[in-house]
Amino acid sequence: MRIELSRDYYNIGNAYSDLEEYDKAAEYYRRALDLDSSLNQAAFNLARTNLEIEDYNTALKLLNDLEAEDPENLLVLEMLGYSWYKVGDSERAGGYYRKSLALDSVHIRSLYNLCLLEKKKANWGMSRFYLERLLRLEDKQEYTVLLAELSLAEDDVDSAIGYYEDFLLEYEGYSEIYLAMKDLYLKTEQYDKVLTMIDFLIEDQPEEGLMKEYYFEKSQIEIQFLDDIILGQADLISALDAGYSDKESLDELIVYVDPLYKGDLEKLIKDHIKEPELSEDSTVDADAVDGTITDKDKVKTF
Repeated sequence: MRIELSRDYYNIGNAYSDLEEYDKAAEYYRRALDLDSSLNQAAFNLARTNLEIEDYNTALKLLNDLEAEDPENLLVLEMLGYSWYKVGDSERAGGYYRKSLALDSVHIRSLYNLCLLEKKKANWGMSRFYLERLLRLEDKQEYTVLLAELSLAEDDVDSAIGYYEDFLLEYEGYSEIYLAMKDLYLKTEQYDKVLTMIDFLIEDQPEEGLMKEYYFEKSQIEIQFLDDIILGQADLISALDAGYSDKESLDELIVYVDPLYKGDLEKLIKDHIKEPELSEDSTVDADAVDGTITDKDKVKTF
């Protein structure tokens, strides 16, 4: 009877865990263990539940007991690695992931986590070592991004660009990749490709406040580096219409404009950005207005 009831409590705990009601799940796993302390599945799931509710010490105690009973259980070793990582002990975490690999040399999650741990410690060579072992087992999009990030960490910009370009051949809609590529193309003076990345960012429907920044950056590239006043003016108008008003950056942009077009562009900017006027019957004390205009959203692209 106790064994059957223990299994019932264990199943109820699983149901609550599936619903992400972890406090209730933990309660039923404990009830199951009270009735049958040998029910290791309940102990393991209770450890997982405690990780979800950030009770790491309890999770570690449960997992250590399970490891003592079954030292070659890959699930337990992997969970111990994760638990030690969550409490901030990367060395112990790595030790458990390496134990997992000693038992299973193609244990994908351990390879991936060791890659991330070594990357976090700036051990680029070891991080790449684990990543290359992973790539022999499977090809996933996050591995390509990791290769690009490791290449950048090792100052190999060309390889990073190549990995990111490979990624974009298969996937789209990743704003963080477009941003990374925009900066890398700018760094390597591939200005047409910078514009392509900005267009992707605009199509990706960013926050409204970013639209003006992207359009202004396009106008900078077109005017300053590509000497294309037509496209530059069109994108500048889009930036101004979207609310761009950083006077310092606008003044810097004018410096790069051909004198033949400078007057027209200055008038265009002046027409879009007008000084606020005080009404004659304003209730504001004119003596209290110092004429200072603040621009809290100032963002410089270059």
